[in-house]
Amino acid sequence: RLLAAEGAGHLVHDLPVRRGGRYVADDHRPWRIDPIPLVLDAGTFQWLSLCVAERMEALERVVDDLYGARTLLRERVVPAEAVAGTPAYRVDAVGGRPRRWITTYALDVTVDADGMWRHVRDLVDAPPGLGYALLDRSVMSRVIPDLGAQSDVVSLDRFPGRLRDALVAIGTVDSPRTAVFTGGIDHPSYVEHSYLATQLGVNLVQGADLVVRQRRVWLRTLDGLEPVDVLYRRIGDRLLDTLATAAIGSIGVPGLLVAQRAGGVALANAHGVGVLEDPAVAPLLPAAIDRLAPISQVLPPIDPSSSALLPVPLASGRDAPGVTIRLFGVHDGDRVHVLPGGTGRVLAPGDGPALPTAATAKDVWVLGWTQAPTVARPPVPQVDFGRATPTRAADSLYWTNRAAERAEAMARTMRVIEARTD
Repeated sequence: RLLAAEGAGHLVHDLPVRRGGRYVADDHRPWRIDPIPLVLDAGTFQWLSLCVAERMEALERVVDDLYGARTLLRERVVPAEAVAGTPAYRVDAVGGRPRRWITTYALDVTVDADGMWRHVRDLVDAPPGLGYALLDRSVMSRVIPDLGAQSDVVSLDRFPGRLRDALVAIGTVDSPRTAVFTGGIDHPSYVEHSYLATQLGVNLVQGADLVVRQRRVWLRTLDGLEPVDVLYRRIGDRLLDTLATAAIGSIGVPGLLVAQRAGGVALANAHGVGVLEDPAVAPLLPAAIDRLAPISQVLPPIDPSSSALLPVPLASGRDAPGVTIRLFGVHDGDRVHVLPGGTGRVLAPGDGPALPTAATAKDVWVLGWTQAPTVARPPVPQVDFGRATPTRAADSLYWTNRAAERAEAMARTMRVIEARTD
């Protein structure tokens, strides 16, 4: 009931699709949180957070080289044909110098049958799941309010502030105006997008809400055009700008990448980082990291030939064959902050760790972890959300109200008819 009240009752979206690419509504199963959490002790989380931080910094070096000096290509650590043969390598991003390529990062890990932590995959393009993790904890804290406090579970309340600081840090102006850029209600992670916008206290915008003028991005509002300095994008590289090379779809903003290159807007994450997720490039990342930014804490990769994972208990009384845990990191310009928790996706029989299909999530608890003190940051601009309502949203609200008025009139009429016919 709590999930449905948050608007999340219709997840999971990443289930079978029709040939035309549309999601099959009949196969959407309600998203459920298993009340038995995944529990990590402070020592385990400290090691995992170090893995997340080191890997995030290393991938920043790798993607900067792929679009800049291209040392990896010249030395054939990453063969040129690997990037030239994939549309994930964005020609529009070559030579770009954003303040930071990877502002937000997600790392999927799992535990094999021997209790060994394994690396599953990196998510850097528009990593999903952070909003789900926060929503999981919000629901769990209301279902089991006393158990968490008594067990010394680390709170997630600080992390939206960490994310806000990270978005402010990539802005090119003091106190930048920020918005969450979504693909709309048809996007698989729309529930997460709207929840994150609420937690951050910023506008949730779509491509139709934005326009590029004078190499800047502007938000269409009831008060006219208002500048947007930072876009926390929740859509992939290839969807951002309909005028870009190899772009697809129509949900992006024409000219958005021109504005980014001119410094008129900052994107989190920067355009082009999706190349690190490409199947042709991802297997080459360990060698690339060893060449540019060797890391001390190495997670061994999952063995594709072995499906034996550590079973996890479910509240139903049975054991699931395994679970994939997604950890999250953000870089605030000074250092990487790792969410003291995460979201676990329960695997169904026959699932691979990289693609869980079970519509069951687990909250991830960290016990006894001491968080770093909060550092004072420049204030974010205070936005009047009444006057700054996007015109598209205002138009939708108007017609929703008109439809509600008609429904009320019809209901009153039916009550009169019913009274008179009795």
